[in-house]
Amino acid sequence: MTSPQQNRTIDIRILQKFVPLNALPDKQLKDLSHYCRLVKVSPKTLLFKRGAQTKEKFYLLAGEVDLCDENFQIRKVNADAEVGFNLALNSSSPTSAAAIATTTTTLLLVDSDRLDLTLTWSQAGDYVVEDIHEDEEAEGDWMSDLLQSNLLQKIPTTNIQQLFISFKQDNFKKGHDVIKQGDAGDYFYVLQSGSAQVYRTDENGEETDLATLQTGRFFGEEALISDNPRNASVRMLTDGSCMKLDKATFNKLLKEPVLNTVTSRKVKAMQLEDPKVRVVDLRSPEETQAEPLENVMHIPFTDLRQRMELLDKSLVYVTHFISGRRAELGAYLLSDFGFDAYVMKK
Repeated sequence: MTSPQQNRTIDIRILQKFVPLNALPDKQLKDLSHYCRLVKVSPKTLLFKRGAQTKEKFYLLAGEVDLCDENFQIRKVNADAEVGFNLALNSSSPTSAAAIATTTTTLLLVDSDRLDLTLTWSQAGDYVVEDIHEDEEAEGDWMSDLLQSNLLQKIPTTNIQQLFISFKQDNFKKGHDVIKQGDAGDYFYVLQSGSAQVYRTDENGEETDLATLQTGRFFGEEALISDNPRNASVRMLTDGSCMKLDKATFNKLLKEPVLNTVTSRKVKAMQLEDPKVRVVDLRSPEETQAEPLENVMHIPFTDLRQRMELLDKSLVYVTHFISGRRAELGAYLLSDFGFDAYVMKK
């Protein structure tokens, strides 16, 4: 394969031709473009082998590629003939087919891990603040409120004791941003006193208020679970204080006990023993078109909040690893909502 075209800014209109990149806002596409490269290859170049662990998604911009599956069936993909072909040549890793360029071919290569991060951050930001319960009384004891949350119902009693010992207090003045949109996740917060506003800033710098937080509300966990930047900011409306946990303590005492993980083999055994086990695919409809799964519930991550209200709490839900980081965040949110949820690992 030839060297990528270095130090060249990739026009986001190129990225917008492909799925699931076309669902991302322009700002996130611009950020993602720094993790993309254009390559031109000669005929008979092997792009990737079948069963390969690829670190980039391969999108066809120009030329023709043969995809050869395990049965040696060949599918020809031509950028000109297949108008609208906008899916990655390697929809999964390990790959299900080998890819060979049959003509001089131009490809867009996108860092898979960065794409996964960007998709999770973008889709989680659409509804994540709806997890905040605003129908409860404004004032209350933060420890009691936290103990009554679904989050703490799933962790060992010994962890709860360690949890409260590990919290550190931080005082804030009115107008201070406790967390800022776009920053890395470093702490999990519980509002100890005062009130705060959750808001999001668009590309033009305009702020949109999303929710008001009162004593006992917790926030900031999504960025810790998904390893994504903060998808919203939280600003103090009054003088007040927060209790906070650092990321390592949060992972040890909260994330690990709440996130139940199972292997795909274990899931099959669970389904044989219990007909109430459901596997959930959290990818977008366009992504499932590229690589459909059998015998799964398809709930796009962006619709998960709305669908939770309709899901049967007597069932067991397992989020499929094919959804990437969205699988972990989805399982966490399902658990927080009171469901028996697991995340499937490879």
